[in-house]
Amino acid sequence: MRKVLVLASGGLDSTVVVALYKNLGYDVHLLYLPYGNVNEKAETERLLKLREKFDIPAENTLVIKLNLNYSNSSCIHKDSTNPYVEMRNLIFISYAISVAEAKGIDLVAVGFINVPAGYPDTTEQFILDINNLALNASGIEVVAPLHHLDKIGVYKLGKKLGVNLLDTFSCNVSNDKPCGECYDCLDIKNIIKKVGVPDEDNPFI
Repeated sequence: MRKVLVLASGGLDSTVVVALYKNLGYDVHLLYLPYGNVNEKAETERLLKLREKFDIPAENTLVIKLNLNYSNSSCIHKDSTNPYVEMRNLIFISYAISVAEAKGIDLVAVGFINVPAGYPDTTEQFILDINNLALNASGIEVVAPLHHLDKIGVYKLGKKLGVNLLDTFSCNVSNDKPCGECYDCLDIKNIIKKVGVPDEDNPFI
């Protein structure tokens, strides 16, 4: 059985990536990298439930705490309004490649999606560049299987794979209930409005 290491956060995108590879029959491993983010507790709780939902063994989960407190992001500092964490994905993928090499895993999967105003470390060119680097250095492939989908497309795929919104936590400024106002919450509200999510799967009720 082929192995995959998924950079998981408990959010919708990475949860759908986990569900995708489980449905494809992969031996799924999870890497979670809390970095001083304000929503660490909520993300960790969702990850534990995710592991149970998809029957992922505890030994397939690795948590490595980082400290990115130099960042200007609202994900770390509540007085900021900018959610971007400077080159966070480059940092995260570097750790993932190292972990994958150590564990003999030749595939790393990330939950990047197609967004109108992409961050510089989620673009298609970024993925191609980091994949080429990883392949040349270690033979490890880095893929973003959802990069052709927008958030609504990710949700629809997730539903087919058994993922509900309440399985995930996407708010980046709260550690309890989603705030309903941040960029990630507005994305979820847009899904609810356009797709018609039932009340029992609405995280804002």
